Amino acid sequence: MRKLGFWAIALAVIAFCSSAAQADSVTTYTSASTWQAAVGSTTTEDFADSTLATGLSATFGSNASIGSGVLTVIGQLSTIPTPTVFTFSPGVTGFGGDFDLTLFGNGGGLDLLITFSNTSTTDVFIAGTDPEFNGFFGVVSNGATISSVTLKGPFFGNGESFTLDNLQFSTGTGTGDNGGPSTGVPEPSTLLLSALGLGGLAALKRTRIRYA
Repeated sequence: MRKLGFWAIALAVIAFCSSAAQADSVTTYTSASTWQAAVGSTTTEDFADSTLATGLSATFGSNASIGSGVLTVIGQLSTIPTPTVFTFSPGVTGFGGDFDLTLFGNGGGLDLLITFSNTSTTDVFIAGTDPEFNGFFGVVSNGATISSVTLKGPFFGNGESFTLDNLQFSTGTGTGDNGGPSTGVPEPSTLLLSALGLGGLAALKRTRIRYA
């Protein structure tokens, strides 16, 4: 029984550390210069034509079009029409661009579904309140690199209509606190809980030896 308890705790510690390592998030920016400092060198897609920058590919929804140097999306709901998806290869440490949500007025805002290279996901939102957002919006990963971004609208209503210009992405480390991917160093809370778990293992092992 004591041996079963020992291995149960061991498996719990391993499972916790694994899930903690896969918990990824991003820091959002509405200042292009601050975001630029965080990511370092970037590649820019200006949508001057249908040929995308190296390292960037896209699946455009039926409501998306490129013209006059911008990507325009009309009436995007959460899944209808099919959302536009940007895919980065290799994964990037951050991306951003000039988003204009003023097209046709309040549409409910924009949901950016971010998928990381370890398959975990997170969402960030550009609010659809009046006045509608018009400016730079970018993110920097606090963990694994970003492999794709899906542009989704609200669940109901007329959908969000918007334009996107000067999409930028980076694989660099930058100079800011959030620049670059995580090196795999656990957060302080992860270290503490892992230490407590390992301490429990050691205590259980000493008890098993003492009363064997």
